[in-house]
Amino acid sequence: MRLKRANSYVVGLSFVQAMENNSVVFPASTLSSSAYYCIATVYALQALSGFLLNSLVLFTFLADRSLLTASNYFIFSIAVADWLMATVANPLGVVTNVRVATNVSQANGQTNCKIYAWITTLLGLGTMLQHSAIAVEKCRTLCLPMIANSSPTRIKAVISLLWCFALMWSTFPLLGWSAYVPEGANTVCSIRWHSPSSFSNTSYVACIFVFFFFAPVLVIIISYVITYSNVRRMVRQAEITWGANATATSATIAKSVSLAKISATMVSGFIVAWTPYAVVSLYAASAGPEEIPAVATILPAIFAKNASLYNPLIYFFAYKKFRASLWKLWRKFRGRNVIRDVERHVRFSKNEAAETN
Repeated sequence: MRLKRANSYVVGLSFVQAMENNSVVFPASTLSSSAYYCIATVYALQALSGFLLNSLVLFTFLADRSLLTASNYFIFSIAVADWLMATVANPLGVVTNVRVATNVSQANGQTNCKIYAWITTLLGLGTMLQHSAIAVEKCRTLCLPMIANSSPTRIKAVISLLWCFALMWSTFPLLGWSAYVPEGANTVCSIRWHSPSSFSNTSYVACIFVFFFFAPVLVIIISYVITYSNVRRMVRQAEITWGANATATSATIAKSVSLAKISATMVSGFIVAWTPYAVVSLYAASAGPEEIPAVATILPAIFAKNASLYNPLIYFFAYKKFRASLWKLWRKFRGRNVIRDVERHVRFSKNEAAETN
């Protein structure tokens, strides 16, 4: 037991020392104080909205365990990541921007900056992998229903491996492979996208783009194309077997349309959120961040974090069972309140009658 504690202490100490040794140099402020206040306000709104929406999603899943099917564990994992983004990363963004706007000395600026960069990188990379895993899982369960193993144990193992993979790659900059440096308005940190003289940095950036953007997008597109093609084949087979106007055919067509909508929404949400930031980062990696105006780097980074806001909306509008469960919980909550109001009114009436007598 003592040996385990000693090893844990050594690992933690090495992690802290790596963060301190990999120093961060903060350039002079490039924006006005009002601009920093605006950025802080946006972060605050994202934090509040993300907390409320994702708390609702998590509460619904935990309150109605029937929703936690094997495939929905991926959605639950993404909701946890979005909740952490709203409650941990965004508040750090608020604090750093307010401190810069008020010219407060950032005594812990290096540590806060690296913590912010590490958390956002971990959650961003992990969420990307989860979206691609959802696409693969839907493709397997629909196209290969007889051999697809969608047991909760296997899904949990896949989720754990994906988060470990993201954790490993988000930790590398803290250990010397590339680094976390200020970006945008120089209040928060991100991966050092440009360092042409450093093979270490260039190789890390190349791996990040390949493993966490291009590959997931390709996997998502291929998986949903295969899935949709298989559903169309099922529709044609249903028309041949039962006729174009049969109930079974209508149900198959409705399922294909619903699947197409969900697929398009998930893919669109993923690409719309992260493509602007990926494009700016790719340009910064090739031309240098000094070639990009500060605003052009701030807006894509903030916009990417909006994924934690509209992911819950996608769950609500795309998944009928989730809407039904949320509505059931709301009616149950309202019913309890009505019962409490009636009991309170009855007690008040009895007390008033006793006082009168």
